[in-house]
Amino acid sequence: MYRSITAARLCLPSVNRAYIRFFTQHVRIPLTKPTTCSSLNLGLSNPTAIPTWSLHSTHRCYASKKSSKKQSVKNNGSDVEADTQDIDSSSEPAFQMDKYEQLMQNAVEKLRKDLGLIRMGRANPALLDSVRVKHQGKSVALVDVAQITVKDAHTLVIVVSDEQLVSVVEKAVRDANLGLNPQSLPPSSLKVPVPRMAKEFRETIIKNIGRIAEACRVRIRSARADARTALKRTSLKPNSDQSRMLEKDIQQLTDKYIKDTDAAVLAKEKEIV
Repeated sequence: MYRSITAARLCLPSVNRAYIRFFTQHVRIPLTKPTTCSSLNLGLSNPTAIPTWSLHSTHRCYASKKSSKKQSVKNNGSDVEADTQDIDSSSEPAFQMDKYEQLMQNAVEKLRKDLGLIRMGRANPALLDSVRVKHQGKSVALVDVAQITVKDAHTLVIVVSDEQLVSVVEKAVRDANLGLNPQSLPPSSLKVPVPRMAKEFRETIIKNIGRIAEACRVRIRSARADARTALKRTSLKPNSDQSRMLEKDIQQLTDKYIKDTDAAVLAKEKEIV
């Protein structure tokens, strides 16, 4: 049984009338019905007592909207895509400048080694670096079984560690196609005269030096091309500041090792002339 809240207004003089007016117009509240005579007598004996009532509230659950579910799926998809992008970016090859600088350096070192093998008009132990000697069934370098010294500007001396290898070393020097004719110095040495260069032969040697130098420059430029290709494969943008800086560093390394090549060639030509 429901009663109007107006009936309760007379018993609640301390309640704000604005709230009572709101409840009067909009709310109908079930009042707890007395169930015993004792409770009724208590109310009559205490006319100032305030009647009590109970409010019944309800909670309504709402299902998720389909659009929200789609949005969630979409968000999950973007999350997965983002994770995939992170994996792809981490798998991109990193640019290593040292790798390509080492290639350029190796090219210059090979140049210097090749230039050292070229016979000059003066004695130099480096003339015999390419000589290989058969020892105990193996091919070893001459310096592993002998000591090479300079006697004068046009004479080398080979001191063999084992007398039994003197003839073997002598044959190895002759067969090295260096144009050298070693002479025996008992008991365990060889004298190697270094002939002066004729003008025609000197010109041929200079041309050979130029060919070796150009091969070195080609290897240096090839390393530069490989470095540029590797730089393009990274995640750096082509026109970014970091990309331009690395491109500049690559060119500076190329110029440096080209200059080293030219300096080595010039020094060798001066020795021959």
